[in-house]
Amino acid sequence: MKIFLDANIIFSASQLQSPSWHLLDRLSKNATLITHPAVWDEAKRNLLLKRSVWSAGLDHWHERIIQSTAIGPCPDAGLPPKDAPVLAAAIASRADRLLTGDLKHFGHLYGRTIEGVLVVSPRSLSEEIIKLDWR
Repeated sequence: MKIFLDANIIFSASQLQSPSWHLLDRLSKNATLITHPAVWDEAKRNLLLKRSVWSAGLDHWHERIIQSTAIGPCPDAGLPPKDAPVLAAAIASRADRLLTGDLKHFGHLYGRTIEGVLVVSPRSLSEEIIKLDWR
């Protein structure tokens, strides 16, 4: 399974031993984690502005998350212009899931598959990996 990570997921998982860190740790053992360099840069920029003490956690993920430069057109999914490229990159990288905690902008897409990519929240993906018995 290929899981495309939104910036807010990378940001949250940078807090060592947090629930988000544990989620990505579990996912990294059973799936391929990918993002786009622009998404990575957004996570890094926000981290440096808001939680610079978590930078070691971001460094931990640098080698574990593949940065794919694939991008293409984004279908009309009702996303703001700044978020549409995230979905476009997930589609272009042929991800199975787009993991995002952005309820405000992506919430209406949770549980929907768009051009082969299922948009999921951390909670729903956590429930899925429990059912899959990923350890």
